[in-house]
Amino acid sequence: GRVAEISQLVSGIAESASEQAIGLGEINIGVNQLDQVTQHNAAMVQESATSTGRLNEQSGRLAGLVAHFQLSSQAADAGDMASG
Repeated sequence: GRVAEISQLVSGIAESASEQAIGLGEINIGVNQLDQVTQHNAAMVQESATSTGRLNEQSGRLAGLVAHFQLSSQAADAGDMASG
């Protein structure tokens, strides 16, 4: 009787260990997916930072061009006022 009882306990322990192994496998899959998403997000952040730097540079150039045209426009207005 005791051997049968011990056998049942060992079987229960083995079954629990198997269920835990399945659970750990599922957790591992979830962690791997989370790692992939994190790496993807990090790549997107890097790409965004690079694009932001380029946009900043282009904005500076555009501001310079706009300032040039504004100066030319102001000079033309000043010339019109002088001749008028």
